[in-house]
Amino acid sequence: PGMKDAAMLEEENWVVFNALFNKLDSDEAKYFLGHLSDFAKKYGDDPVYYEALNMYSTGMIKATYTGGTSEEYEAGKKILLNSGVKGAAYRALTYDLEWYKRQDDWDNYSKTAIEFVKQTPDITPTSLNNLAWSFYEGVDDQKMLKTALKWITKACEEEPSYAILDTKAMLLHKLGRKDDAIEVAREAIEAAKMSGEPFDATQQAL
Repeated sequence: PGMKDAAMLEEENWVVFNALFNKLDSDEAKYFLGHLSDFAKKYGDDPVYYEALNMYSTGMIKATYTGGTSEEYEAGKKILLNSGVKGAAYRALTYDLEWYKRQDDWDNYSKTAIEFVKQTPDITPTSLNNLAWSFYEGVDDQKMLKTALKWITKACEEEPSYAILDTKAMLLHKLGRKDDAIEVAREAIEAAKMSGEPFDATQQAL
């Protein structure tokens, strides 16, 4: 009650809606999604479009995290891509990464990761590290591994932390660059000593 149509634009109702509603088929959702520009004018683009993208992503999220079929995932993706909401294609790309990884589809994962990095100019060293580590774990294609090495080298320049240096050492090892791998593994251990992190795994690898 009290959340009918234009009343949803009132702050109290917007807060409740934003916190609790994510189903596409409620009357409230239909009103919200049909009047995004009104909400954006009042509350700013970022929170409004973020909420809309969350709602349109529910099918993809459900398929990814509850063992759904490829058909269910693709149907969810179609809903998101057809939504016309700003940022929908980029959001779909981020879910594709998780989907392909969970499917052990490393070929599509690596292609998607390259596109993701291309479309994320302000990507963080942590994100680059996560992607590069996934390549280390699952990707065998040498060309793809060299791309991951470029990412982790950039991440090391920005943030030479233990975790990031360790990933670089492991990637160098997988690429057959043993001497380089040993050198970077030693750097990783030094970084761990400085930060007080455990480094047993790297020590064993060494």
